[in-house]
Amino acid sequence: MFLWKEQRTVTKWGTVSLYGNRYPVRSRPPKSIVQVRYDPFDLSELLIYDPQSATRLESTKANKQIATRAPSIPEESRATAPQISAQSVAYFSRLRERYLQGQKQGQEVSFAKLRDPTMEVPRA
Repeated sequence: MFLWKEQRTVTKWGTVSLYGNRYPVRSRPPKSIVQVRYDPFDLSELLIYDPQSATRLESTKANKQIATRAPSIPEESRATAPQISAQSVAYFSRLRERYLQGQKQGQEVSFAKLRDPTMEVPRA
């Protein structure tokens, strides 16, 4: 829902660039135009889409990663206070906190909670 999207051209080496990062593209030939969708807080992975049909083609991880997040996120901009409203800063701060909480919760899996003691497997 909060993914950003842009169009990029596949280079003759089969990659696209985004904020200095390079990502391999295997589903389209060189000089093709693709749509990239990405999480502005985490540039480690891109989703590659066909720009005409909006069909997802592949997901790809950075070969060479320089930037870890998009530089134009309002909460992290060095612009003066009049340029960025307090509401947008608060919104993006809450959004980032929820994203980071979701990342933490998604990585922590308690297998003990998955086990149902009433469903014991008979041993042979």
